[in-house]
Amino acid sequence: MIDRLEDIKSRTEQFTGELERERYHVHAGRSGQLKMAGVYDRFEDLASPSLIEFLRGEIDRRRDDAGDSEPVRKLRSMLSVVVRAVHGSPW
Repeated sequence: MIDRLEDIKSRTEQFTGELERERYHVHAGRSGQLKMAGVYDRFEDLASPSLIEFLRGEIDRRRDDAGDSEPVRKLRSMLSVVVRAVHGSPW
């Protein structure tokens, strides 16, 4: 499991970037079909129920300390990406 928040942030940004590129290539006519399976395979480390629990715990802990702050919103965004990775659902 990825255990540092900076590593999780980096991996989720890379993951969403690759998904966006795949969609762009299809819509721009550069590719005939979406090749999402390869993206999900390269980022299988994000598809971890324990990572979801880790992020939920961080959100709860930080929300208790600082309310609904910008760091909490960023954590929620990362959590959303990880949940999508687990379920294999592109946005």
